Amino acid sequence: HDVEAGKLTLDEWLFNLQSKFISVPRRGVEVEVLLPSKAIKTAKNNIMPFESKSGIYPINVPPDAEGPLKVDVRLRYRNLPPYLFDFLGVSELKDRLVINDMETGSITIKVEPIKSTKSN
Repeated sequence: HDVEAGKLTLDEWLFNLQSKFISVPRRGVEVEVLLPSKAIKTAKNNIMPFESKSGIYPINVPPDAEGPLKVDVRLRYRNLPPYLFDFLGVSELKDRLVINDMETGSITIKVEPIKSTKSN
C-alpha cells in the first residue's frame, strides 16, 4: 500500500517466497485469490525443509564510496499476508502480525576505486 500511495518506491528486486492461491475464472487467465476455497491450485514458492534458494539483489555503490561496506540481510517470515486483513475488513489488525527473522547474515565488502582504462 505504501508503494501505491507513493510513500515508497517499488523494490523490483525484492525476493519473495510467498505461495499464492490461484484460480482461473475465465479464458484460462490465472489470477491470485485470497481464500483457499476459491482456488484451484496453490503456486508454491516457499523453501522446503533442508532446501535452499537464492536471489540476486543489486546494490548501487556511489563512485566516491569508501569501504569496507557492511551488508546485512535477513530472511523474514509471517504466517499471513497483510493484504488478507484488508480483504477481510480488519486492516487495524495488521500491526499485530508477528514477523520472525528466520535467518540473518552479514558480509563486509572491500571497495576499491575504479581504475581508469583511459590512456594519455
